Amino acid sequence: MKIGIDIDGIIADFVSSFLPYLNKYCKCKVEDIVSYDFEKNIDISHENIEKLWKEVESNKIYSDLSLVKNSKMALEILARENRIYLISSRKKEFHKDTLTWLRRNKIPFDRLILTNGLKDKISSMKKCDIVIEDSLEVARILEAQGIPVLLFEYPWSRIGKKIKFVKNWKQAIKQIKALSR
Repeated sequence: MKIGIDIDGIIADFVSSFLPYLNKYCKCKVEDIVSYDFEKNIDISHENIEKLWKEVESNKIYSDLSLVKNSKMALEILARENRIYLISSRKKEFHKDTLTWLRRNKIPFDRLILTNGLKDKISSMKKCDIVIEDSLEVARILEAQGIPVLLFEYPWSRIGKKIKFVKNWKQAIKQIKALSR
């Protein structure tokens, strides 16, 4: 089986490294990031977003990210019987940094694809049998085209700030009690 796997948020803990840069422009927590389109959900101007990305990229952030817990172990298991395609919307200019990071962390994979954007990322992921992703937007597009998606649950993979995922009634009751306090 060909498994398409996003890198940031799935293998690499991008947000923990990104947040200190973001907080130079606006104070927020991980929970405040409900979309990758920061202008729509965080109080930050377009000009500051451009400055932010230039600072992040110039500091080689992609070379120093932590691993998402259990990601390496899971990929080692999956790689035994599947082809692993790492597909990211990172700019292609970060291919060397990304490859170095993957090798340093001994992440097993068959192919690395950096796409420079969402449209090409989705096009590459459509060629996979299943996709592991953290973007609700990407997941919805792939699902509509019949591609099975495993969506990691993060604040930005949810529909909105007011929606909470629960897995059963016990969790629902716990959430209701927390809201009523």
